Amino acid sequence: MKYIRILAVVLFIISAGSYAGLRFYYEQNLDDTAPVITCDSDAIEISTEEPESALLEGVAALDDKDGDITDEIAVEKIGPFLSDGSREITYVVCDSFNNMGRAVRKLTYSDYEPPRFSISTQLRFPAGKELDLLQYLSVEDRLDGNLTGRIRLTYGYIPDLPEAGSYKLGYQVSNSAGDMAGIDLVVEIYDPEDMACTPSVNLSDYVVYIKKGKTFDPWRYMENVTIGSTEYKFKKDSARKSAGEGTKVNGLFGDPSNREAEDKVIEELNYKDIHIENEADTGKPGAYTVTYTIITQDRYIGRDTLSVIVYE
Repeated sequence: MKYIRILAVVLFIISAGSYAGLRFYYEQNLDDTAPVITCDSDAIEISTEEPESALLEGVAALDDKDGDITDEIAVEKIGPFLSDGSREITYVVCDSFNNMGRAVRKLTYSDYEPPRFSISTQLRFPAGKELDLLQYLSVEDRLDGNLTGRIRLTYGYIPDLPEAGSYKLGYQVSNSAGDMAGIDLVVEIYDPEDMACTPSVNLSDYVVYIKKGKTFDPWRYMENVTIGSTEYKFKKDSARKSAGEGTKVNGLFGDPSNREAEDKVIEELNYKDIHIENEADTGKPGAYTVTYTIITQDRYIGRDTLSVIVYE
């Protein structure tokens, strides 16, 4: 029994010594201090075309145990756009004891533009046929690429089998940075039986982007007018003055209230034969609609719209 007691005491002393040694080692090597991330500036400016690695330029990390761990830094998140047009980048790094350090600085883009809509065709369709307008719209974004799948209707309604008339609709899309872009559209639905007599106003584009303060000329996008298989071009010497500006119009096109019984059909268009309703205000960012209208002597109305987006 005496030997057993001695052995028990010895084992206790060994265990206690081992515990004390391990505790001392652990306390000496314990690391509960987070690594420190430093940036050589409070903000960084890059192009939207640059890779994510460009966001790490000028960023370093030091740890009291592991030393330089700059290679371990990662971008944890990039916040939405702030009121000044910048975003906040949050950097994170982890040491060998899983202590995490973070730092934040501002990000601006040298070439950023909001998402841009494109329209692939004239928004003029026959009545009574199925219509999915979204197949003619697309959106490209500098940050996220193609955003077409995120387009959503904000106002207006057009039936699957629409009747003849004009339909106003609004669409919107947002990118991963929370920047939203919208567009206002007017869709013209015509009676197929009147197609041979109804004028078609043909534009070169259906949506244009104008920088705030720049000059906008709606005539620049006017191509020609067709009725059935006949194409009407503009007289080269005709002045660019819309019938909507109060000029009396005689002939094939124009305001029917201005026409007289003896008016003759014309084969070429004067610019004054087109009525342009221009809502675009290039001094104020926003989405606008420009409407081009012609009316034949027989009261057939043709129109087309240009969506104008004024941006900062």
